[in-house]
Amino acid sequence: MAASNWLSPMDLVSEEFKGHVYFSAISTGCWITLSLAIRKLAKTEWLQSKPWAKGFFASESAFNVFISYVVSFFNAAVAAGIAVKGFLSNSDKEVFDVCCIAGYSMIGYFISDFCTAGIAWFMKAKDQAGHHLVGIAVCWAFLHAPEYTRFGPFFLITELSTLFYNIRWCMLKSGLHENYKSFFLFNQMSFVLLFFILRVCLFARAVYEAVTDQVLYDTLGTMHQLVAAGCAFLYALQVFWFVQIASISAKMLIGKDTKPKTSRSDPSSNVKSDKSA
Repeated sequence: MAASNWLSPMDLVSEEFKGHVYFSAISTGCWITLSLAIRKLAKTEWLQSKPWAKGFFASESAFNVFISYVVSFFNAAVAAGIAVKGFLSNSDKEVFDVCCIAGYSMIGYFISDFCTAGIAWFMKAKDQAGHHLVGIAVCWAFLHAPEYTRFGPFFLITELSTLFYNIRWCMLKSGLHENYKSFFLFNQMSFVLLFFILRVCLFARAVYEAVTDQVLYDTLGTMHQLVAAGCAFLYALQVFWFVQIASISAKMLIGKDTKPKTSRSDPSSNVKSDKSA
């Protein structure tokens, strides 16, 4: 019998595209595996017996969000570490390589976070859903275009502030902010300062350069138009979140907010989400 002339869908795409799909899928699998491992470790009798951990196990939804924040901590640490490596690298090729690793990692994390926290959670936190979806698209574009290499470390270093936010969330959810008020205040102010420096100021510089670089429009065409729009959207989110964060922090400092809230993702709170992932 003669060989078939039919082409599979994967025959119609480039090897580069297949490679990006392959490594993104591996990354997604790794983040989901980490999430499942943390979930199993968290459900130990030792942790569940602690009075301060009751909020994490209040419901299946609350537990899923708790796991999401723990995994988010690891993602932020990886992204910030790769950013430092990028800043210290001496060649564009080396920076591009580490940014590709970060791109695969971030795509995998965003997809796994949808699986961990659940679609229902993201339906409530629409800003987070938008952040993740646009983040996936921008990361995917960065993988295809070495022209974006110089922006990579500036985008990744913003995740450093997420480490402090996740500590804040866990302390609030567990009630430990009442027992360690000085540390909680220090962590809160560090978070606000880092968020402002990295996500409002430094990120603004990178987004401005990307949006106004005519060479990128001439070289990449429509692709860069979409990336520029995505970057502008992500920056608008940072400003939106910072306004909320600054308002909450100001109330804490003047003593009007004695019981600071976590986020809209918390069923017990009606405050909009200020989670930065």
